Amino acid sequence: MRSLSIRRAVLAAALSLTVSSVAGAAEPVSAPTADPAASCPTWFPDFSCDRAQRFDGFVMPGTAPYLFEEPFTTTGLYLWGVWNQFPIGSAFQGGDAAVVALAARVAITDRLSFIATKDGYMWRTAGNPILPDTSGLVDLAGGFKYSAIVMPEYQFMLSPVLRFEFPTGTRRVYQGNGDGAVLPSLSVAKGFDDLHLVGDIGVHIPFNNAESSSMIWYNVHADYRVTSWLSPFIELNGYSYVHDGNGTLPIRLNQATAGALGVDRVSLNTAQALLRTGGFEGLDVTNLGSQNVAGNTVITGAIGVRIPLTSSVSLSAAWEAPLTSMKYIEKQRVTTNLSYEF
Repeated sequence: MRSLSIRRAVLAAALSLTVSSVAGAAEPVSAPTADPAASCPTWFPDFSCDRAQRFDGFVMPGTAPYLFEEPFTTTGLYLWGVWNQFPIGSAFQGGDAAVVALAARVAITDRLSFIATKDGYMWRTAGNPILPDTSGLVDLAGGFKYSAIVMPEYQFMLSPVLRFEFPTGTRRVYQGNGDGAVLPSLSVAKGFDDLHLVGDIGVHIPFNNAESSSMIWYNVHADYRVTSWLSPFIELNGYSYVHDGNGTLPIRLNQATAGALGVDRVSLNTAQALLRTGGFEGLDVTNLGSQNVAGNTVITGAIGVRIPLTSSVSLSAAWEAPLTSMKYIEKQRVTTNLSYEF
């Protein structure tokens, strides 16, 4: 009897395990759910995997590319073309300059990015007969940007930026002056549905206060998303000088003038005295280290449009002119940009 009871117990256990196995097999087994954030790399993030770069509807600024930095963390290449006409009353007495430049930004993390914002090649033509037409390289500048406050639910972002400028450019286009500079700034963005505001403020602090001027710059951008493929914008760019240079930058003369004077270069101070222009500066393009500019401000206004061509490529164009009576080197300017972000 005892043996029969044991056999019955074993049989019952076997039947129970069989029923459990069949029931378990009948129920579908769900695969483990992958965490989207876990699949995104921490370093050099892929923005296609649930990571926002620029908030939806915002477009990047379209003027002052060497200084105006938006707060968003992006990875991309940005081709700029600038045509700048000089005022008749400036030392150039008319004429113009054209610049082609390529900026780059690399997101190191989803908040920290490396930015290379100044480079390029310049062609300059002056109306003044004593100045030669010339061309050359623009100084280099770059640094880092960190998105310190990110609030997509309020369409708000704030980022400190730290850049350094290196005097690597060509002297004949008034680059390569001084010992370089540090450019700390603060950038902010705020959206109101289809209206988007972006602004920044920064300081150009030269390492050599004698050869370069110091200034505060500030930029404001406002765009309105009319459709998914059209965003017109307006911008204000300001430059307030707080410290003079010594005006010793050498100014190259054309061959005829050099032959008549017996020198091929004169100092900026001498050129300004001969031309009776007074002190003036190079705004966002160059730092001349001019005397008699401290306390002066130039403010320009721009209107433009940005058109997204694809999800990664966009094109913009803007026309800009001074709003203040003081113009320095800008009568009017046209700025174009082709950007590719990934």
